[in-house]
This record gives sequence, C-alpha cells and structure tokens, in this order.
Amino acid sequence: MAGILVVVNRAAGTADDDAVGAALAVLRAGADVTVAATAGHDDLLDAVAARDGRRVVVVGGDGSVHAVVRALDRAGALDPREAVGI
Repeated sequence: MAGILVVVNRAAGTADDDAVGAALAVLRAGADVTVAATAGHDDLLDAVAARDGRRVVVVGGDGSVHAVVRALDRAGALDPREAVGI
C-alpha cells in the first residue's frame, strides 16, 4: 500500500476540519496515511524530512503549497520526479 504524508497548516483558514476529514477518508481508502498538522516552518521542515518515502499531499491554499515546496527544498528532498498532491 502506498504511503502518503498529508500536511495540514493548523494556522491556515482553509484547514476546515470537515473538509480535511472528507479528504482523509478518501485517501485512507487507498493508502497508508500519516497526518502532520504543522504550526510553523520548523514543524513543516521536520515533517517533510521525516516523511520516510511517503508522497506529500498538501491540504491548504497557495501559501501552504509554497511553504511545503520550500521545506522540501530545504530538506534536500525536492525532486521533479516526485509529485506533490494538492
């Protein structure tokens, strides 16, 4: 089963609990899902650095996507062959 790391920014306005729950239910139907609810840049960097080969899926808007891409880059894990889900 595929592994997914779902990144949720706890401070983002788009991190609605009902919407996140619905997305997680769909993802969990076909993958082993881990959720990282981050509160800042350090949390985010730690989460992507420890993702253990899981595909990253970002729950949030363009600011959250940008932050995840930046964290992947800082962790040396930004790879154009690895898709980031939104």
